[in-house]
Amino acid sequence: MSTPTSNASNETPCNTALEAAQLPSLLPRTINQDSLHDLELFHHYACYTYMVLSQSTTFKDIWRKTVPELAFKHTFLMHGILALSASHLAHLNPASKPHYNSLATQHYTSALALVRSPLSTINPANAHALFAFSSITAILAFALPSHHKFEPIDEVLDVAGLLKGVNAIVQSSWRYLKEGPFAGSLADDLDDDAGTLTPEIESVLHILEAKSLKEPVPDVFGPTICRLREMFQNVACKGATSRIAMIWLLRLEKPFVDALAERRPLAVAMTGVWAVVLHDLNMYWWANGKARALVAATDSIVGDEWQGVMGWTKKMVEKDAEVANGTMVQIENYYKAGKL
Repeated sequence: MSTPTSNASNETPCNTALEAAQLPSLLPRTINQDSLHDLELFHHYACYTYMVLSQSTTFKDIWRKTVPELAFKHTFLMHGILALSASHLAHLNPASKPHYNSLATQHYTSALALVRSPLSTINPANAHALFAFSSITAILAFALPSHHKFEPIDEVLDVAGLLKGVNAIVQSSWRYLKEGPFAGSLADDLDDDAGTLTPEIESVLHILEAKSLKEPVPDVFGPTICRLREMFQNVACKGATSRIAMIWLLRLEKPFVDALAERRPLAVAMTGVWAVVLHDLNMYWWANGKARALVAATDSIVGDEWQGVMGWTKKMVEKDAEVANGTMVQIENYYKAGKL
């Protein structure tokens, strides 16, 4: 993801968001309550939701124009957009949260049923829509109500699995995607030695490294700790982005995933450390509050010997996450003020 830009003041929701939308094709012959709900959700996506999916101008334009254009050709993607919009509305309207979460779940369920066939035959006609939908799926994995009641670690495992699925789609359709609108999303743009870490982060990483050497199979954890270091170095240089945070999850290898599923303390503590970067994404509705819940869950599992690590993670997620620019807050203010 490219460096966030501060152009929020020049953007007004809905000023051009519908230019690509062929609204007549959305309108059914008979308008009923369900179709009105769908129009409400699409209107909200076109006015607001697309603006808070990325802080990059380039990717924001893709969500604004390219993704809706693809959705009119691929019903599974349209359901994905409507699910995303409903989830955003659930965040913005606490009093109506059950209603919008229900709509989000309905559309997501419909999307999953419809996407099975295209996934079995990826081709130039559907590759870009499938990639867009896979990106939406990764967001919804965090945003939708979890079936894991009060189990944030299991949510992380779900998201990691979904990201593997996204990567599988990318690998299967690389020859199509690299020439299309999502080409800029495909590069692994992490630098091996991007920035200098604070003494606190260095101390935490050294503790993890020392603990890993005492494990029966140190190689289960060593590479993942190296990727934690790389993640924090990139955050130090570029600031926290969803891309940087999700790449760590994407790269988790099966032995580590199994260790986390078994709640082995080192794997749990490392996931708590990752949550510090997730907390920096708190301005996104789908990440809001997730890091604090994850750190609380990890802290409740590991013992007192881990307080040198967990004390730092708890301190970090209690801080207010910095907002890289005013776009996220501005869009919520636009919405709450009823400005279009």
